[in-house]
Amino acid sequence: TKVDKETNFQSQLTFEDLNFLKFLNKSKEYLIIGNINESINVLKNSSFDDIDINQWIDDASDLNNSREKLESLESMLLEIIGKDVY
Repeated sequence: TKVDKETNFQSQLTFEDLNFLKFLNKSKEYLIIGNINESINVLKNSSFDDIDINQWIDDASDLNNSREKLESLESMLLEIIGKDVY
């Protein structure tokens, strides 16, 4: 049955695997609500050293920095345009 399979699967996981899954789930939840910065922080603080995770952290950090710069540029442009309107 499905319950037996899940129970069997969970009993085969080590504490480290379960801990890693906890961090991944928490990071995913932050992504779902649109908080990429907290998602990055969760994985950075997880102390798991994995090439794919580290690459994702780097890519997500670049994305977050680009989004912040874009928002700053947008604010500057709106300020300039607003001065021209009046």
